[in-house]
Amino acid sequence: MVTKEQFGNYESIDGKPKTLLVDQEINLFWDMVPLQKIKQIDNLTDYEITKRRGFFGTVTYYGSMGIYSSYIVTIKTKQTTKKDTRER
Repeated sequence: MVTKEQFGNYESIDGKPKTLLVDQEINLFWDMVPLQKIKQIDNLTDYEITKRRGFFGTVTYYGSMGIYSSYIVTIKTKQTTKKDTRER
């Protein structure tokens, strides 16, 4: 399972994607009780969050019948190259 959410003008910005954070989210009882959430990154306006389950997360989710679940969360932003526009 992979979910992607894009915020701001992430799609329309030309640039190379840069990974800011890769962390793990842990929830209990069918994702109703969060145990470990990702830390907030301030000053971000244009970014993408991707949540996915790894192999271990899938095995533990179905093995515990949904009581324990973990996700790998990735936050990406795009690097833009700014041209030097100073007058000489």
